[in-house]
Amino acid sequence: MKSAAVKLQEFMNECHGTRAVLKEFNDVAKSRFGGYAYAAGYMESVLVDAIMELPRARREAFRAQLHNKAYQMSMEQV
Repeated sequence: MKSAAVKLQEFMNECHGTRAVLKEFNDVAKSRFGGYAYAAGYMESVLVDAIMELPRARREAFRAQLHNKAYQMSMEQV
């Protein structure tokens, strides 16, 4: 049986790997298309699919978090 420390390290490695792939994707999209619009649209569709795989309570919490952040950004001075 794996220790909690080993499980945590595996989880952290997976998080870092995911971040690295997302950064690579964004960098290539920016280089190819001259901005982040393509990457943002693609990530939006992937994120919707991923969110729908979550249990209902987590989906609702995630949507609320996104909504609250959008509201916060809309209220900030530019």
